[in-house]
Amino acid sequence: MEPIFQLLIQILETAYENPPFLLQNTLQLLPGPTLPLDPVTEILFKPSFSLDAATESFLKRFCIKLMEKSKSLFKDFLPSGKFFEPSDNSMESTKSCPSNNISVERVFGQLDAELKRAPHCSLRTVESKLLYKNNKTAEWLKEKKESEKGEIINEAGRNNSKFINFSKLKQKKLHENRLKIIEERKKTKTKREEKKRLTKCKMLKDLETIGIWKNQKIIEENIGKFLN
Repeated sequence: MEPIFQLLIQILETAYENPPFLLQNTLQLLPGPTLPLDPVTEILFKPSFSLDAATESFLKRFCIKLMEKSKSLFKDFLPSGKFFEPSDNSMESTKSCPSNNISVERVFGQLDAELKRAPHCSLRTVESKLLYKNNKTAEWLKEKKESEKGEIINEAGRNNSKFINFSKLKQKKLHENRLKIIEERKKTKTKREEKKRLTKCKMLKDLETIGIWKNQKIIEENIGKFLN
C-alpha cells in the first residue's frame, strides 16, 4: 500500500483528468470495505452521471488547486521528501515518539492550570516546575548519595544563568518571527484586496463593453471568459 499522501495526489490527478469520477463516487482514498451510509449521507453523496461544461471546468480547477496545496503541505512525505523513505536511524530515533497528541495536550493542560494559579509567574519558571514534576526529579534525587545530590544541585545552579540567557534569546527569536508573520499577513491582505479591486474593475469594464447577460446564449458565450 502506498503512503496516504501519495494516494491523495493520485486521486486528485485522476479526478482532474476524469471529473465525472467525482460525481459517480468511484474514487476511494482508503482501500478496503466502507461503512454503510445513513439516509442523509446517502442522499448527499448520491452518484450523478450528468456533468455540464461549467461543472466540469469547476471540478478541474478545484482538483488542480487542491493538488497544488496538498503537494505544498505534504511535500516532506512525497517522493524526494525527507520523510518519504526514512532511514533506519530515523525509524530508530522516532520509536519513542507518541503516536497521538494526548500527552502533549495533558502538558498544555498542566501549563494552563499553573498559569491560572500563578498568573504573574514567568513561563520559564512554570516550565521548570512542570519538568521537575513530570520527570520525577525529586524521586530521582532521593536515590542519589548526599555528595552526589549536592553536586547536582550546585551544577544546576551554575547552569541557571545559561538557561535564562538561552530562554531570553529564544523568546527574542520567537518575537521576531511573529513580527515577520504579521508583516507577511499584511502584505498578503494588501495583495488580496488589490486583486479583488482589479477583478471588480475588470467585471465592470466587461459589463460596459458586453452589457448585461440577458439570456442563456449570451451567458454561455461569455462565461468562459471569466473561467479563464
